[in-house]
Amino acid sequence: MTSTRFLSRKLCLGCLVAVLGVAASSQQASSALAGTWSGTFQSKHPSRSPFTMTVVIAPGSDGKLIGNASVIADCFTDPVLQVSVNGPKVVLAGSDTRRTSVTFIGSLDTTGTLLTMDYIVGGGGGGRCESDRGEGSMARR
Repeated sequence: MTSTRFLSRKLCLGCLVAVLGVAASSQQASSALAGTWSGTFQSKHPSRSPFTMTVVIAPGSDGKLIGNASVIADCFTDPVLQVSVNGPKVVLAGSDTRRTSVTFIGSLDTTGTLLTMDYIVGGGGGGRCESDRGEGSMARR
């Protein structure tokens, strides 16, 4: 009985270490994103112009990363983006003052200096850009 209890505690401790390791790894990846990023994106729709976006990523008052974007695109302007990291996947999602939502999904390269991302635009802005999508990258500045 004692050996069963010991084994059970050892397994629980192993699970806790694994969970904390994943959380620490995710926290390090999130911290690696803090800073200024800038790059160009191109819509899949030929009628849309490419746009250059600069995002300053920093912890918000709650400690979570927030991205303040400077961009004037055909479909949205200066969105505030929530930043999340799940393993290699990086997501920047939010909306602008016209309630046009935009989500960027991609990954950070192994050097930590280039974000390669796809984007999709939804709702708001009068519907003219509903489901616009494209791709691009941003480099650390």
